[in-house]
Amino acid sequence: MGCSIRVWDGRGKVDRARITRADVDPGTGEADIRCGPQRRSVWRGAVNGRLGVSTIGTRTSGRGNASGARVLLVEARADVAGAMEEAISWRAEGARIERATSLDALRELELKGFDVAVVGGGMGEGWATEALDILRERAPGLAAMHVSAGGFVGPAHAPLVAVEVAKAAESATVLSNLEEENRALKSELARTRAALEQTKREVERAMETLRDAAQTDVLTGLGNRRLLATVLDRMYAEAVRYGTDLACMMIDLDGFKTVNDTLGHQRGDEILKVMGDVIRGCVRSSDVAARFGGDEFVILLPRTSCSTAASLASRLANGFQMAVNRMHRVGLKCGMSVGISSVQLSGPADGEQL
Repeated sequence: MGCSIRVWDGRGKVDRARITRADVDPGTGEADIRCGPQRRSVWRGAVNGRLGVSTIGTRTSGRGNASGARVLLVEARADVAGAMEEAISWRAEGARIERATSLDALRELELKGFDVAVVGGGMGEGWATEALDILRERAPGLAAMHVSAGGFVGPAHAPLVAVEVAKAAESATVLSNLEEENRALKSELARTRAALEQTKREVERAMETLRDAAQTDVLTGLGNRRLLATVLDRMYAEAVRYGTDLACMMIDLDGFKTVNDTLGHQRGDEILKVMGDVIRGCVRSSDVAARFGGDEFVILLPRTSCSTAASLASRLANGFQMAVNRMHRVGLKCGMSVGISSVQLSGPADGEQL
């Protein structure tokens, strides 16, 4: 009686010379293998004839942890397949076994979801080789093993195959767990990225709000002196570079100090708000209007000549006077004075001179 065995002990292949003892019961055909002084129950089963398995994973005695593993058994002979199914179910507890009884059935079977495939040798080496080729072509990532035999492979050899199924199923379970963990990590990463993008947008909006607040006059809603300093040199440079005109209008409220002194600062603030409303109603989106300080206002008018700016000044003065009259405040008298310059007419050296 002989048996061809390759043993793995978890650290590497164990040479046959290190197999110190293999006890075989001649009555039952059961065998225990020892590698060195420590006993390891590798498999129990008859060793009728010669058997080769791609690898044999050594384990301590007991059932494998392959609960729920999905096993594909490719074997045409019912007696061999039945014994293998019984042994695999015992050794790989909870395994779900499906069987392909022909090569045509194997070609049509959906292979996705199987953890391991076992190709039996009951129909001969040529049949098994073709079955392995089908598996490699249709499911290259599927762990597969081939049980080959020099002669008859009987049901008694099935426990040896079951050890390998348990090992492969456990590996597939570990891989499945790693893939699930990887998917969870990717999902968490995607959520984190989305949260970061949302936070980034919120920060950008907050910064824009702060920037606008820093360049806005709270009382009138127009720009402030900081905004004017930011855009003046740029608008002057663009006008010079492209040969266009840039008009600058300076507005001063007449009688504003008297209003403050006689009617109080609250009435003075109302006058400033009215001036802001009138300016916003007359300027273009490309114009820049700002409260320069106190009762002084500046309007920058790109691509605008002095004559066009003078027309705008007339509309502003009329609009402001009408708005003041609508306030119906006794003793409220306030007008406005306007000064105008432009790049092409005044020829300033820089934005500050303009």
